[in-house]
Amino acid sequence: MKSRVNSVQEMSKNYQSRLEFERYLNPKGLKPTITSGFKKPAKEIDFVSHTFALMRTPKPYGDKVVNFRCDNFLSKPEIRQYLQKLYGMPITAVGTFRKMGKLMKNSDTRTGWRKQDWKKATVTLEHDVESEF
Repeated sequence: MKSRVNSVQEMSKNYQSRLEFERYLNPKGLKPTITSGFKKPAKEIDFVSHTFALMRTPKPYGDKVVNFRCDNFLSKPEIRQYLQKLYGMPITAVGTFRKMGKLMKNSDTRTGWRKQDWKKATVTLEHDVESEF
């Protein structure tokens, strides 16, 4: 029993001496934190400046359907929310279609490139387009 009491007293003495030593080295009591070596990602700020262009299509869709050419990364809920909040459109359905950019060729220099990919959004409204817009 005596050895256990002595060991507890020694442990408390060691703890007190460690606290005094920490106060000596770091008088304000700030403890350094260990952080990872990885770089922190930059803050991502999403601006509402997406490209939306009204499209004419050769296929006749109807009076309640409008086609847009929009950014490739936008999802259906984002397209719906964008059009409802900015333009107040009463939307019932949104359909999307990804289109690969055209292959272009310069016959003089024999160089080729591809135009940018884009997304077609087919938006169905609650009532006719002509009556409101």
